[in-house]
Amino acid sequence: MLITLSDLARIKSGEISLVFRTWASPRVKVGSQIKTPLGLVEILSIEETQLDMLTAEEALQAGYASLTELTAEAAKRPDGQLYRIGVRYAGADPRLALRAETDIPEEEWRKLKKKLQRFDQGKHGPWVERVMQAIQAHPATGSKRLAAELAVEQAWLKPQVRKLKNLGLTISLEVGYQLSPRGEVVLKRWKNES
Repeated sequence: MLITLSDLARIKSGEISLVFRTWASPRVKVGSQIKTPLGLVEILSIEETQLDMLTAEEALQAGYASLTELTAEAAKRPDGQLYRIGVRYAGADPRLALRAETDIPEEEWRKLKKKLQRFDQGKHGPWVERVMQAIQAHPATGSKRLAAELAVEQAWLKPQVRKLKNLGLTISLEVGYQLSPRGEVVLKRWKNES
């Protein structure tokens, strides 16, 4: 579920506690947490609703200036079911702290290395070191250019970088990526042990 940065800031401050989306079926589950650039957003509730059931209070809770503004926005997507989704800021993204951790105990390193080796056993063959080296050599390079540099499809590259990011190894920038301090340590150790 995409949420704008300005709305994320307002969710974090508590100003926004509802969002509205039109979907064929719900794309989030109650109790799940979405990782966003500003931290975790928890899904508190999901309810079907209709344009004519929306209230001025809900519009304010969703960050709109008026009910008219909310209904106009919701009416732009007439196909699908309108959902009222309760949200709250659930804290900092744990990957932020993880990517700063450069002291990796041996047991943790073994688990991390095993996970990276599993990534390399996929149908595209070994890629972890190549992708990390490319990010290191070309920080803040857009995924399209980085994919061309690696001679891979952009559609393949982006989820692979996301896997590395989930392990605290990369940082997504406004354009492109860079290795995190943890990623720098892992790449060096990975190369030394290969």
